[in-house]
Amino acid sequence: MANVIRELMLMETGGYPLDQPMIIDDGSGTPSVVAFVEDAESDVLMLRFNTDGEVEIQTKEYSYVSFFKSLLSQLDDMIDEADELWGTLQVYWDDKEGNWVGWEHTATQPKTVG
Repeated sequence: MANVIRELMLMETGGYPLDQPMIIDDGSGTPSVVAFVEDAESDVLMLRFNTDGEVEIQTKEYSYVSFFKSLLSQLDDMIDEADELWGTLQVYWDDKEGNWVGWEHTATQPKTVG
């Protein structure tokens, strides 16, 4: 049963793993550092880690989210990991182009789900 639930959550993330920061293409050819997490209500949420340490919670249709203490503690570690990922990406910023160049191989590839 737990595997079925985990598989359903994987479908909600588009094939990306839960609980770990990763680099993805945000759909515009620009890298984003995100993590997918499960809240206390078993809803899957996307966290977007910005370069200044800010964490944005992507909730879509939810009017509120609830977190257990364990996720909040884990979030502190995820922020550090996200900062490292942004550090890795910095070599791909091209000042002349004003854009990211050649970073795509650093992106996490989703698993095929279904």
